[in-house]
Amino acid sequence: MVKAVTSPGSPVDEETLRALHDGDHIPGAVLAEWAARVRTDATKVEDIHLQALRDAGLDEAAVVAVTTAVAVGEAGRRLAAIEALRQKRKEAKG
Repeated sequence: MVKAVTSPGSPVDEETLRALHDGDHIPGAVLAEWAARVRTDATKVEDIHLQALRDAGLDEAAVVAVTTAVAVGEAGRRLAAIEALRQKRKEAKG
């Protein structure tokens, strides 16, 4: 799945997409804020947040690419945490 959201051909460079996916530090306040917002609660994204990305030079395709990379990475981390908890419970039950 990582390759699908970070592969060449995106309007955003692969290194940035991989950092967004992996939850690494992102240079640039606008993109870092966007990533944090999507990771925390994407339902609270508003037009003003999208406009900040556009003002920073991202077009619609780039917004989709960065959002997808962040969301897929965060979903993977959350699923891994759930699986780890399930495994602990299973081991505790013996």
